[in-house]
Amino acid sequence: MRSATPYLTLPGTCEEALGTYAGVFGGDITRLVRLSEAPIELPPGAPEHLVFDGEMRAGELVVKASDDPSMPSGSPTVSIFLPCDDLSQVASLCDGLSVDGTVLFPPDGNFAMVEDRFGVRWMLAVVDDI
Repeated sequence: MRSATPYLTLPGTCEEALGTYAGVFGGDITRLVRLSEAPIELPPGAPEHLVFDGEMRAGELVVKASDDPSMPSGSPTVSIFLPCDDLSQVASLCDGLSVDGTVLFPPDGNFAMVEDRFGVRWMLAVVDDI
């Protein structure tokens, strides 16, 4: 099993937050993919400058984050991002974590998201480069 990583969802302040954390922890923003560069179809009028997928690294510390412009200001969420080896592992973990919980994004492609019965959100993704 790989190491889990905190994943922040912010209401439009992702780039600023990652920059702040990089300064505080002496790290760097190592990934910043904007909505305009995302491999998804955006709804009309979507704020393309916001962050689809960002990452800050400081030594062993990794924080992943993205913007969700639909969330109320001042109400960020924290999920646990867990890199998986393949889609079968994503599906298996999704099945186990969703018992008495909720599948938010069923396993598709290389990603799934589950809220377990304790209210903890898990982002499960096939990742090669972590």
